[in-house]
Amino acid sequence: MALGIWNRGSHPCKLRGWVTVQFLNPNGGLVPTHWVQTTGNFSGSAQPVAVSLPPCASSGGCASDSTPAAYVSIAGDDVINPCVTAASVRVLTPGASTAVVVNLRVDGFADGQVFCSDGKVWVLPIVSTYSALGPPFA
Repeated sequence: MALGIWNRGSHPCKLRGWVTVQFLNPNGGLVPTHWVQTTGNFSGSAQPVAVSLPPCASSGGCASDSTPAAYVSIAGDDVINPCVTAASVRVLTPGASTAVVVNLRVDGFADGQVFCSDGKVWVLPIVSTYSALGPPFA
């Protein structure tokens, strides 16, 4: 899964490194989560570099249909039991003190996303939109 990152602040900022993730159940309770920082997983590879995030007001807005300033990729095993179902994921970016909760209950996944290996996931470092999507996103 790839999660978009927007800068909702009023000033540009830079992020470098990995996010921290914690899966949550429908009531907001903790679900087993074993996240591993990596530079390569099932969905690709990335090295930790500083990523500039302009504020949303200067980059087209923060609406869910707008292009995020950066992305983070989270990959999990979908075969090896035991499996957990996460209704949402709490994400904390490097240097942040407040986490953001992302809903994982979407079309086709009414209960949330399933992660096996007892909730183990591999997290790539934050990447720029250009690195994630390529041209014309410079």
